[in-house]
Amino acid sequence: MREELENPVSHFIIDLIERKTGAKDPVVREYLEKAMQITLDHHTCLSLPSDPDLEQKLVQHPAIGGPAENCPFILFDNKLYLNRYFHMEKEIALMLFDRHEKQILEPGPDLKTELDRAFDEKNYQQKLAAFMAMTRKLTIISGGPGTGKTSTVVKILLLAKKLESGLKIKLAAPTGKAARRLRETLEDVETKDFSKPEVLTVHRLLGARLRNQVWKHGQENKLEADMLIIDEASMIDLSLMHHLLSAIPDHARLILIGDPEQLPSVEAGNVLSDLCYGDQGFSEGFKQKAEKIIGEFDAPLKSALPDTICHLEKSHRFSINSGIGRLSSALRNRSMDGYLSDEKVNFEFSERKNLTTLLTDHWKEYLGLLSVPEKDMELLSKTFQSVAIICSRRTGTSGSARINDEMESLLEDRDIKEPGQEFYHGRPIIITENDYRTGLFNGDTGICFKDEKTEDFVIKFDGIDKPIPELEIPKHETCFAITVHKAQGSEFDKVLFVLGRDGARDNPNLINLEMVYTAVTRAKREITIFSDKETWDKAISRAADRTGGIKEQIARIKKEKENHDK
Repeated sequence: MREELENPVSHFIIDLIERKTGAKDPVVREYLEKAMQITLDHHTCLSLPSDPDLEQKLVQHPAIGGPAENCPFILFDNKLYLNRYFHMEKEIALMLFDRHEKQILEPGPDLKTELDRAFDEKNYQQKLAAFMAMTRKLTIISGGPGTGKTSTVVKILLLAKKLESGLKIKLAAPTGKAARRLRETLEDVETKDFSKPEVLTVHRLLGARLRNQVWKHGQENKLEADMLIIDEASMIDLSLMHHLLSAIPDHARLILIGDPEQLPSVEAGNVLSDLCYGDQGFSEGFKQKAEKIIGEFDAPLKSALPDTICHLEKSHRFSINSGIGRLSSALRNRSMDGYLSDEKVNFEFSERKNLTTLLTDHWKEYLGLLSVPEKDMELLSKTFQSVAIICSRRTGTSGSARINDEMESLLEDRDIKEPGQEFYHGRPIIITENDYRTGLFNGDTGICFKDEKTEDFVIKFDGIDKPIPELEIPKHETCFAITVHKAQGSEFDKVLFVLGRDGARDNPNLINLEMVYTAVTRAKREITIFSDKETWDKAISRAADRTGGIKEQIARIKKEKENHDK
């Protein structure tokens, strides 16, 4: 937590509260300040020590209320919230619980036949996930890289087409890049008489306008959908999840897909991880019904939201002995022992000055293509999309901004670009804000080249047919190197992961295991990790666990319902 930083806004608000209420208690003030400060690191609440005296002080303060009160701060389950975050979590928990509790859709007579046709015995987890998606109002499909999450989505779509051809299906993902990647996967599927659904960003799906201050769809204007599939759900923050759930019709089926071990959302909350915390669980009634369709399976019977979560474990991308597979599995299970290197996983514990050679070697093929007179844009694009330099930070000597400057200086030394030239042939570009006018979204990448007819520079973006003139490009930057957050939702054959601290304030939100895991799992074939041993050891030893209360909110709602039903 950023306790050492002064926050004038929190001081002003608490001073105002003290003037309005006349209540001045230095202990209470300290915890009010902590509750506000902790939101800067995207926690939704402050966990309190088990101290009856402290609890009594907080309860008696006029600015702090219980769950049913409308006070600036809310005390619940030994956690101190800002009012906004408490009610947002409460409403999310209620919407999820209501969807979980709604009538189960009975499996049709042809479901077993189609599931048997779509999945073999080795993929029973994917089969179970598809069964849940077809029969439940809320399904969460979690799993690491290469476990078949996306392929399961494709088969769910095919099942829906065959068994319920009239369904209105919507697909979305949090970022433009993630949406485009899912769209490309669907485009690769050969189907007959099947109109593949459009894949949108969640913001576009909900009709976000005026910098997300106005939403077309919400509580008063629901989406027109019978089935809604959201990919990369770990990237959805608390506020966006609230907007999304508010806009879904009661009858619709919601399917959330994601890896809860990846970096949490950029803004406050960690919704998917909170929901997937602990074991997947199934009620005895659901288990018996499912086994009639998919066969016997082992699963615990306890969960905050039983019959909802299906975790895919088997990786189809990495062999059991591959370095990337073993490393990602160890990081996911928090069981690192040594450095798990092989010919495809290379650790470079070295000084910053030795990074330059690695940068040049990593982009060697791409730089070679830029140096020849004939520019093959198709080959250039293919090469660019196959490699990535991923950095733990944007700033600092090992940050993506510095590395991009270094790469462009190298291009100037080789006469590939002129000093001070913004656009040049082969410049890789990443969009840094959503722009609905051009259809470009935060995280979209493209390559700059000169139009032979106009002599002007245009940018060809992955997934967009027509190149876009340089003057129409929204806010962007060069992307020989990108941050881990920008790399989420992407995959590359070869990755150079630069994990640097640069003597910056030691913040667990910047250097942690989830960041390392997310970076490592962007690599499909080969990864080099550049760091110093101290930073690496520190990163893998701590988690970016965010404090939240969705699990406790669901448990409270469940208990209230049980008491009401007695």
